Amino acid sequence: MPDTVASPGESGVSMAPFDHPKADIILRSSDGVDFRMFKLLLSLSSPFFDSMFELPQPCEDVLPLLDVTEPSTTLRPLLSLCFPLAANITPITFKTLEELQPVLEASVKYDMSAITTHLLTHLISPTFLQTQPLAVYAIACRYKLTPQARLAAKATLRQPPPGSPLCPFTNHLDNIPATSLFRLLEYRHRCTEIASSVPFGTKWMPLTYVWFNCSHCPPGKRLRSWAWEGDDDFECRYPRQWWEEFMEVASGELGKRPCGETVTGPPPSSSSSDGEAEGVDGSVGNGFTYLGARGSEVGNGSGMPVWVKRFVARAMECPTCRTNVQDDMRRFLKLFERQVDRAVGIVELKVDF
Repeated sequence: MPDTVASPGESGVSMAPFDHPKADIILRSSDGVDFRMFKLLLSLSSPFFDSMFELPQPCEDVLPLLDVTEPSTTLRPLLSLCFPLAANITPITFKTLEELQPVLEASVKYDMSAITTHLLTHLISPTFLQTQPLAVYAIACRYKLTPQARLAAKATLRQPPPGSPLCPFTNHLDNIPATSLFRLLEYRHRCTEIASSVPFGTKWMPLTYVWFNCSHCPPGKRLRSWAWEGDDDFECRYPRQWWEEFMEVASGELGKRPCGETVTGPPPSSSSSDGEAEGVDGSVGNGFTYLGARGSEVGNGSGMPVWVKRFVARAMECPTCRTNVQDDMRRFLKLFERQVDRAVGIVELKVDF
C-alpha cells in the first residue's frame, strides 16, 4: 500500500516516459526522484505490485506515492523495462556489471520474472562473459542461477585461475559463500586433468599428418606409439620427436588454460591498468604467448600461438615435414581444439543451491 500521497515540489521529477500526465501512481527513489508510473504496467510486470494494489487505497485527489529503497539509477532502467515496445523507449544497455547488478537485484526483489529473464541475457552477453567471467559467475551464484553459473564457470577456463596473481579480483565475490568459490576451483581442477590428458589420446588422431609419415627427422625419444583404430584395422606409428615434444608442451599449456582456444588462439589480453604490456616477442606478460600479424616468421603461419609456431619452425628444417607441416598443423589444431572442448564439455559444475 502506498506510504503517502504526492505533494508537489517535494522531490525531483524523472524525465520521459516517467512524467506522463495520466500516470496513476508515483514511485519515489531513495535519492528523491519521482517516477510517474501506471499501476497496470506494474501489476502486469510484478505480482508484488499486483498484490499491493489490491489493498484498499486512500481516497485522495493527488496521486498515491510509494517510497522505494532503490536509487534512481536503478529504478529508471527497471521501470523502463515495464513499458511495451510501442512506447518507443530507448533500449536499455549496461556498460558495466556494476550498473546491471542492482537492477537485477531489484527485479528479483519485486518478482519481475520476465524482466529478470531479460536482464540475464545482458549478464551472459559476450560483453561481460568474455571479459569478466568470474564476476558473472559470482552474480549468478548470488541469485542461485544454475545455468548462468555453469556457463560463466566454463568461460573462466579461458583465463588464469581464481586466486592467481594474473586473475583480477572482483568485489562480487564478497556476496557469495565460500562453497561457491570452492565449487569453481573444483570444476577447474577436473577440467584441467581432462584437458591436459587429451594430447596423449590416440583414436581421435588421423595418421595422415606429415609427422606420422616422415622418415627424415628423428622419431620420438620415448617411442610413444600413437594409434588409430578404423572400422576394420588397427595401426600404430611413431610420431617425430618434434611433434611428440609439441604435444607434451600442449599438455602443459592446457593445464594453465583447459579450453580448446588454448591451442588455436591468443590468451586473454591483459589491460594496461594491470601493468601488463605486450612484449616484442608477442608475450602479454601473463605466462602465455601468442604471435599475430607481427610474428610471421614461419611462412604464412601467423595467428598460431607462439609455442606452436616454435615447433612448426623446427619441422620446417626437415625436407619432408616442411612440405605439409603448416597446412597439416592448421587442420590438426582445429581438430585438437574440438577434441579438448568435447572432453572438457562432459565436466559439469557442481552447485549447492
